[in-house]
Amino acid sequence: MVYRYTGIAAFATMAFAFTLLNGLLRPTVEGPPWQFVVLAGLALGAVITWTGLTYRMRGWVVSVINVIALAIVSFRIAAPETLVFLFPTGDTLSALNEQRVQAMNLIRTGIEPVIPVSGLVVVVTAVFWAVGALIAYALLRGRPVLAVVPGLVLALQFATMDRSPTELLHILIFIVLLAGSVLAVTWDERINTAGRMAHASGRQPTRSLLGQTTAVAVAVTLFGSLLAVGAFRSQVPYDGVLTWRASTGLTGDFYGGVRYNPFTSIQQSLVTNSDTPLFVARIEGDVDPDQVYFRLLTLETYDRGKFFADHPEVQPLETEVWEDEAHAFAGQTAEVITTVSVENLTMDWLPAPYVPLAVDTFGDEALYKSIRTRKDDGSLRLDGGSSFRGMQYGVRADVPVPNLDVLSAGDGGELSPLFIAAAEADESVPTPLVVPAREEPPNEDRYLQLPDDLDEGIATLARQKTLGLETPFEVGLALEAWFRSSDFRYTIDIEPGHGATDLAEWLLPEYSDTPFHRAGYCENFATSMAVMARTLGVPSRVVLGFTPGRQTSADNVVVVQDRNAHAWVELWMPTQGWVRFDPTPRPDGVNPTTTGDVEALLGFDVVEYFDDIPPPAVSPSDSALPDRLDPSAIPDENFGDLDLPEFADQVGGAGGGLPGWLGTVLLALAAVLVLTGAIPLAKWWRHRRRMARLRNGDITAAWEDIVARLEDFGEPPSSGITPDELAEGVDPAMEALATVYGRAVYGPPGGVDESHVTTATKSLEQTSARLTGRYSTAQRVLAWYRPASLLPEWWRKRRSR
Repeated sequence: MVYRYTGIAAFATMAFAFTLLNGLLRPTVEGPPWQFVVLAGLALGAVITWTGLTYRMRGWVVSVINVIALAIVSFRIAAPETLVFLFPTGDTLSALNEQRVQAMNLIRTGIEPVIPVSGLVVVVTAVFWAVGALIAYALLRGRPVLAVVPGLVLALQFATMDRSPTELLHILIFIVLLAGSVLAVTWDERINTAGRMAHASGRQPTRSLLGQTTAVAVAVTLFGSLLAVGAFRSQVPYDGVLTWRASTGLTGDFYGGVRYNPFTSIQQSLVTNSDTPLFVARIEGDVDPDQVYFRLLTLETYDRGKFFADHPEVQPLETEVWEDEAHAFAGQTAEVITTVSVENLTMDWLPAPYVPLAVDTFGDEALYKSIRTRKDDGSLRLDGGSSFRGMQYGVRADVPVPNLDVLSAGDGGELSPLFIAAAEADESVPTPLVVPAREEPPNEDRYLQLPDDLDEGIATLARQKTLGLETPFEVGLALEAWFRSSDFRYTIDIEPGHGATDLAEWLLPEYSDTPFHRAGYCENFATSMAVMARTLGVPSRVVLGFTPGRQTSADNVVVVQDRNAHAWVELWMPTQGWVRFDPTPRPDGVNPTTTGDVEALLGFDVVEYFDDIPPPAVSPSDSALPDRLDPSAIPDENFGDLDLPEFADQVGGAGGGLPGWLGTVLLALAAVLVLTGAIPLAKWWRHRRRMARLRNGDITAAWEDIVARLEDFGEPPSSGITPDELAEGVDPAMEALATVYGRAVYGPPGGVDESHVTTATKSLEQTSARLTGRYSTAQRVLAWYRPASLLPEWWRKRRSR
């Protein structure tokens, strides 16, 4: 049996799966492109199986041939230097196993798109090889459904691996492929059927492409899946249900490794505060070892309650500029040189003190080629897998040293309000230094983006805590100091999934009776401060990394432990760049604040002078006061809209609105309605045109209309049958139409008059009524959507043949 349409559908689904796979892997750096290798594996699996089964080989023989051929190809990909001609040596299996372990580690922990290391190419090639063999077997052994399923399953798997939201186009393509696969299998099964059985009553069954039950099941599955994905997408966290900290190996303080999932949120998740050593670092340079923070990466995208890095763009170390110059710090920096020895950290992001200027892998060329840098922040990423015990690398970096003279300058070049209040109290304040403002960071909207359904009380609270302030630096100091005040409590003793799991519930005063209200750890504080800053128009991002490590007896050597895992905030200063603020009130004091750094430089606590800043001027004509704003915060009986500083022009995200997924669902439904409505509309239009021709005396229009009805019901007339024979097989009511139709087509010109037109019209109406009563409602609905009568004549003749 030939399953032509099923074969086309099977390879169409594999092509779609391959397209999705192409988004998960990076291009090949050396050697043949991985795409060529994978497609060659697919082809070889299909050809070997097809050839073996065609020559009537036993199934197990064909399987053995496939396994041997796949093994030879795998050895050639993963360990070519260990082969003797094509034969493996003792080192080949060892090298292949090492590549396999690296590949599986990359599949489990890598963030797409990843480098196609040799082991990963072997795994993917083996999968496509097996699928190619399965498709060939299914087509030759009469199991068409088995041929189309693997491609659809792979497409779903690859779409799941891709952490970015699935595009609407991909959803529609998958739906079309799924429906096309069902139709292809049905067509081929019908073509390969020997004949049709007739009922004892003489009634012929319809040749429906899909049975009623199957049609309904497919429709419900397609539309239900689409609606469910749109409805529940916003409820699924970006990184699934993983906790922020994930251990591997044993429990307790004994770990095979510790990794931190790259996101922060307000959600209560399980964390620990153990002494497990993650890495040891020797630190030299212009910064004291006990003051060096280690960054993993920055998180700029805020969606569904989480900060995460949305498909960070990375580049090889050979690139001249590792950090985008528009993100680079514009002020003074301090050089730091670190040598890192990994203990129990298993991350694809490598810790480094700020933006690396040089990386040394101490002669390990493979490790050097596997490291990439992110353009937004210079973070180091190991695309070949995760860090491992004994791994060593060196980093030279420049740590920013913010200039207080520049940051204390207000809008007009004089001191900003906070430092004016300190100066009026005879404090020794900086001398304002005016420098040109820099351009905003590239893709600034990413650092200001907020969801439409963000509780408006958060923006109101942020304005209340920064009344009278003019500069982003003052805003950062005010928010940091407030989060470090007695209003908040640091604790990690929180049950996962309980308490205040929404930012508004955790932060706003009206939810003070919520368990763990304003109590949490660094994730909660960093997420809250970054969101509040964005409501004020200050670009923000969250940094995932480690606080300064514990000093050892050796000079300049620190141990960074699990308890040092941390998240803090960076705000954009137009005159300097990204400046660190740490809002988490950790009781161990390992995370110094920017407010404390200012106090160390000036000799007084600037927090004492926030209350001395005069409130902004309020217009007496304004009368609307935000619901959640504390009236006592503004000593004026004429409450009105707050006069926000200039940097707050781009406040966004407050207020209600429709769910974000609703637009996608409505667009998908509109597309489905257009597609499903096009066929019935075209049939209705053709029917109207035929009826107009019939009223004008064209009897052939009535015959065309009833033949089209038969085709749509799955009963197309045979090409060799006469009109009278067709009418006799359909219904006696059609015989009158067949007679006048024959007279109109084969009779002398002018032999048709108005009475014949009336006869044709009446016969058409009676025959249509009989056909309507013969078929069920589901069959009539299906007939409206079956495109048989709309197909061109040449296509219908081809199908008839």
